[in-house]
Amino acid sequence: PKEGDALQRAQQSLEAIEKELPRPNYLPHPGAEIKPAATPPKPAQRAYAEARQLLRDGNAREAVGRLEAALRLAPNSPPILRMLGRIYSDTGNRVKGALYYARAVQNDPTDVRSVFGLGLSEFERNNFKDAITVLAFALRRAEQGADADTHLLVRHYLGMALAREGYDAADKLIGYIDRA
Repeated sequence: PKEGDALQRAQQSLEAIEKELPRPNYLPHPGAEIKPAATPPKPAQRAYAEARQLLRDGNAREAVGRLEAALRLAPNSPPILRMLGRIYSDTGNRVKGALYYARAVQNDPTDVRSVFGLGLSEFERNNFKDAITVLAFALRRAEQGADADTHLLVRHYLGMALAREGYDAADKLIGYIDRA
C-alpha cells in the first residue's frame, strides 16, 4: 500500500504528471503555434502510394526502398516518415522506427497517427515516462478530431504507461481493463 509521498505522487492528475516529466525536443511546447506540414510533390506522393501497395502485398523491403525514394523528394513529409517508422517498428527495429516517428512528429505535430506511433514505440521499448508525455500530447490532439479508433488506442496505451509508472490517473483512462 502506498502512503506519504508515494501516495501523493500516485494520486496526481495527468496535467500535474505532465508538468513533472521532461518534454522531448520533438514535441512543441504548450502554447506554441502548430501548423500542419505542406503537401509533398506529386512524384513523392506516387512513390508513397506504390510503397503502400508493396506493403499490402507483403513486400516490406521493397516498400522501404520506395519510401526512401519518396523521402529524397520530400524529406520532411510526415506520412512518409510515419510509414517508415511503422515498417521498422513492425519488423523489430524499434529504435530506427522511433527515429522516423520522431522526425514525423517534429515536422507535423498535428498528425495524431505519427504522435501515437511514437508514443507506442516508447511504450514498447519500456520508456514509460516518455510514452506518457508523448501519448498525453496525442490524447489532446486526438480529442480535437482524430478518428475514434486512434483516440481509443491513445487512451489505452497512455493508461497502461501511467499504470506502469504507478499513477492512479490510469484508472480514468483504462478503468474498464483489468491490469492484473
